[in-house]
Amino acid sequence: MASTKHLEYIDFSFGNISIRIKQNQSSFLTGTTIWDASHVLGDYLNNIFRKKSNSISKPPLQGKYCLELGSGCGLTGILVTLLGANTILTDRQDTLFILEDNVGSNVPNFSRTQTEFKETETTKELDNGVTTVIGQALVKELDWEQPVSKDIYDPETPGHIEYDYVLAADCVFNIEMLNPFINTLVRVCGPHTQAFVAMEKRDADVINAFLSRVEERGFTWNRIPKSKLLKVDGVAGVVEVYKLRVKKTKNK
Repeated sequence: MASTKHLEYIDFSFGNISIRIKQNQSSFLTGTTIWDASHVLGDYLNNIFRKKSNSISKPPLQGKYCLELGSGCGLTGILVTLLGANTILTDRQDTLFILEDNVGSNVPNFSRTQTEFKETETTKELDNGVTTVIGQALVKELDWEQPVSKDIYDPETPGHIEYDYVLAADCVFNIEMLNPFINTLVRVCGPHTQAFVAMEKRDADVINAFLSRVEERGFTWNRIPKSKLLKVDGVAGVVEVYKLRVKKTKNK
C-alpha cells in the first residue's frame, strides 16, 4: 500500500461493514500508516468468521474476546469489534494517538477506561440497513519489551479475560524484535486461544526464525493457503497468514 500512505484517510469495505482509517505519515512512525498485512488479515478473518456463523441476526463474534498486538491504525481490531467481539487494541505509547482516533470514529462502543470495558450491548446500523450488536473496544499501551500489565492479561485473577483470539498484522519484520513479540504471545495466549499472525514476505530468514522460535516456545502453527487470502495489487502470496495454537499437553 505504498501508493496510499500519502492519503489522510483510506476507506475499507468488508461486506456490509465500512471502516474509514486515518493515517499520519508525517509522524515517521511505522504504526501510523496502513500496511498490506492488516488489510489481508482483516479480509480473511471477515470471511472465515462469517462462514462459521450459523445465525443471520447474531454477529459472528458476539461474546468473544480479542486482543490485537501492534494495532497501529487499528484496522483489524476495529473490524473484529464491529463483528461483535470485545476487543483490546494495543500498541506503543507513541502510536496510541492515531489508534484512539480511528477506534473512536469507527466504534460507537469505545471504552475510555478499563471499568467501561464490559459486556453491554451497543448497536450499529450497517451498510445494508441491518442493525447489529457490536462489541466493546478498549485501547491500551503495550510495549513487548515490558511486562504485560495485569489489566490486559492476568490468569491468576478470578474471572480474568481469556482471549478467544489474538491478532497481529505486520509485527514480524525485524529479527531483533522477534523474541519480545513471541514472549508477549506466550504471556497472552491461553490453552484455547487462536492466534492469527499476518506478515509481508520481506525476509524469509526472519519468517523462518519466527516459526522455529514459536515452536520452541510451545506453539503449533499452520500457514493459511494463499488461495484463501486477498491478493495485493493483483498478486497472490505477498502476505502470509499463520494460525497459532498452544500445544496441548498430554495428561499423565
